[in-house]
Amino acid sequence: MPVQTTEVRPGDPTVQASGQHRGTVKYTFTDAREFEVNLRTPDLTSWDAKLISYVAVIEEQVRKRDAEAAGQDPDEPLPDSDVGEASNLDILVGKLRTGYAIQDSTDSYRYTKQVNDWRVGKGFTWTQVRDAILADPSYDMTTEEFQDIFDRWTYLNTPAKITTMQDYSALVTGDTWSIG
Repeated sequence: MPVQTTEVRPGDPTVQASGQHRGTVKYTFTDAREFEVNLRTPDLTSWDAKLISYVAVIEEQVRKRDAEAAGQDPDEPLPDSDVGEASNLDILVGKLRTGYAIQDSTDSYRYTKQVNDWRVGKGFTWTQVRDAILADPSYDMTTEEFQDIFDRWTYLNTPAKITTMQDYSALVTGDTWSIG
């Protein structure tokens, strides 16, 4: 769902006392979501170029926002299709990074488990998942970062640790969760 229309506010860009051109632009996506941004450039030629080039910037921001929103729930499975501007891989990377960043072992496990369940359901290996992530420079993930995430997953994904996490969760919150 990329940007469908770009609308410059009537009367913009205006020339500021400094000589800069400033204006408000509304970008509308094909799913009808709208985002307004203020652009500022040194001259009219730069304004025109920025107006066009900013489409990629706003699409990237929305893609990341959609991926984050889609991956919020540690127990929600990864979707089989894109969510808004976020691809399935965007959401997967978000869940991996979120799960790794969380100190609580139970929540960390729950996020990464969703990725593992998706991976198994699709018939992918962890190596294939890693290679897909590393092949896309927009994720800015190193081999070492992926390995750290994977190592934590393999550490937590043992029957004894899963049972301990379930027992602890039930004791503290009264909530039990399934290991699948």
